[in-house]
Amino acid sequence: MLKAILDVITPIQETTGLEIDIFTPKGERLVSTHNQKGLFKFDMSIETLKKNEGIVLDKAKNITYFFIELLEKEYIGVITGANEVSKNYAYMVAKLLESAIKREENNLNKQDFFKELLLNRLDASKILSYKEKYNLIDQSFYIINILTHAKDIKDIMEFLQELLQEPDVIIPIQGGNIAVLKTCGVEEDYQSAGEFAQMIIDNIEQELSKTVSIGVGGIAKDYLSVAQMYSQSLSAVRLGTLIEEKSRVYSYKDYLFIKLLEDLSKDKVNQYLNMSLDKTAQEVFKDRELLDTAEQFLNNSLNISETARIMYMHRNTLIYRLDKIENMTGLNLRKFSDAMVFRTLNILYKLSKGESK
Repeated sequence: MLKAILDVITPIQETTGLEIDIFTPKGERLVSTHNQKGLFKFDMSIETLKKNEGIVLDKAKNITYFFIELLEKEYIGVITGANEVSKNYAYMVAKLLESAIKREENNLNKQDFFKELLLNRLDASKILSYKEKYNLIDQSFYIINILTHAKDIKDIMEFLQELLQEPDVIIPIQGGNIAVLKTCGVEEDYQSAGEFAQMIIDNIEQELSKTVSIGVGGIAKDYLSVAQMYSQSLSAVRLGTLIEEKSRVYSYKDYLFIKLLEDLSKDKVNQYLNMSLDKTAQEVFKDRELLDTAEQFLNNSLNISETARIMYMHRNTLIYRLDKIENMTGLNLRKFSDAMVFRTLNILYKLSKGESK
């Protein structure tokens, strides 16, 4: 959108010499035809403009404010001059911008349509319009989000494009994220989105020798539900990498409980931790060796033999560590109820130390 705005206001400035700025309602400069940040001291509101038919002349500062609505969001424009000429130009700029952005909105290419769809920037009528434009039929998709390093996106994108084919969709999203919509049906090769995600992980590691994390959302039954399921996949990978660093595939349904805990205020989280854990108990969550042992034990259904085997550890060593955890926290992880309390406290501790929402 910013490019479309500049494409409108730059030629006008070059022709007339009038400087033009577009601000958010809070006074933040969105785009400008000049680099003089302090040229205009912003002092206007959307309400005032609406009361004055969308245009206000400020003769003291020799500027004209004007109202613009772009993609259902309101903005304030500023143009130099405070006379009938600047007023007419302000009216013209507003109409030209509204027209240009509307044309741009209705001319998304197919990849940009899917990007806007995933990021929930299209209403139902726009989705239906683009479905018709690109002859898209409603079908079910597995929705996953691949999180990787920015430097690896190009290689992973090329690999995915060879691995998948239309009508599957692969879209790079900012922040090292790659969204994948994999069609699924009765004769699908994969039993679940998680199984599909694990296949992606295995292939990327084997073929590219790169490490990625994948968040798995729900199945989108149609294009209208894609954004919700993609949002789930983003939450899954964000919470998963915070809570279980060693895993690679994180399913949203496995993190609903964690999402509930995350919605607690930071003060409330710290309150619960201080109520439940003294300084000695909190040392367990700082001790990588003890914490890894506890997490493996919980992940293996409180099975001592299986945990010892997976950790290449003598059974007695494992029992010693579990006893140490009990002495420090008062929680016997061999009891299901205590194990659940420990897991909850572990999540709260990590949320308190990790990134905020």
